[in-house]
Amino acid sequence: MTLRTDPETLLAVGIMLASAAFVGYLGYRIRYRGDVHLVAGYDADRVTDAAGLADFAGGVTIALGALHVPIGLSLLVAPADARFWTAYTLMLVGGVGVLSVGSSRYAE
Repeated sequence: MTLRTDPETLLAVGIMLASAAFVGYLGYRIRYRGDVHLVAGYDADRVTDAAGLADFAGGVTIALGALHVPIGLSLLVAPADARFWTAYTLMLVGGVGVLSVGSSRYAE
């Protein structure tokens, strides 16, 4: 098995890993620093448990950031065809759906 090291692939891997770091950092800020204002649509008047929201939303966001690492590294060995990006998109949309639906538990 040979690694794909053409410039286009390496750029895509770099972008995916940078995205992983950024999304993971946002999740860290939400979960461990309690920065719930980073959650889209956050309204302090409607949230009943800010600490619970921070734990849940931050945890899911960290998981979504972590998802980018194996996907990005797999670009080195797998062709980036339509099936690859469709699978990535479905995983990402699924995670965002879990985040959106699950976060509603913490609002009145």
